[in-house]
Amino acid sequence: MRRRHILWATAAAGAVALAAWGLFHPEFRPDPGLVDAALRAELAKTGFIAARGVRSARLEQVETVERFRQDLVSHQEIMARDALLTEKRSRRYRKGNASAVLDESTGFTVGPISVVRYWRARPLLIGGFLPYHFWTRYRLLEFSVELNDRFPLAPGGRLVARVASEIRFSDGISAAPDRGQVECRVEELADARTIADRLSGSAAKLYCREQLEHAGISEYRHWYLIDAGWSIPIEGSYPIPFGNEKLPLSWTSRLVAYE
Repeated sequence: MRRRHILWATAAAGAVALAAWGLFHPEFRPDPGLVDAALRAELAKTGFIAARGVRSARLEQVETVERFRQDLVSHQEIMARDALLTEKRSRRYRKGNASAVLDESTGFTVGPISVVRYWRARPLLIGGFLPYHFWTRYRLLEFSVELNDRFPLAPGGRLVARVASEIRFSDGISAAPDRGQVECRVEELADARTIADRLSGSAAKLYCREQLEHAGISEYRHWYLIDAGWSIPIEGSYPIPFGNEKLPLSWTSRLVAYE
């Protein structure tokens, strides 16, 4: 009987500790130290700046893999960490079910380029109580600009860079660095009010294609607000593992509100 009481007391203490973590721990924030000075210098050559004048956004997204489709809503917090890096924190749920967060992510971007990104699925009920080490991390290791021709300020402007990146999984194991090339071009310049009525200035519609040795080919389009430094996703695709093969996951995104 006494042993049972001890077990119950231990379980109760564990539950209290977990609840205290969930209620009082600070939000997980990525470390800017993961972006060293050499990497910053090359990223600055892209012509992108950190987002300003916007704090949050709500996006409606659709993901499809073969016949499977998900309609999602993403709530995103946006803040400049310095003149170059934008920190974005996102939580996503199925459209019409805002109480059940499916996944969350946080990290740094430079324009549409992901520099550091942490993400995890968020289990129901206990998602807010999980400690920090349950995140998977993507990190850009190298970025070397080979060409910048009027990018991102002019139609037809082009950017080409060599890249290397790594993924560290939630169990602490890191995949070998993946190397390749990213190429972006300006498809058009438009009035930012075509995206949302309250926006101002010019917006560049960017198309980027990244080809890595192991991960394969990813493509995406973003609107980039030239004066505000804010990159807004439009559509894209990337390969995901499925058994012994990879299937293309396609996505679309639409801005529905922002502050």
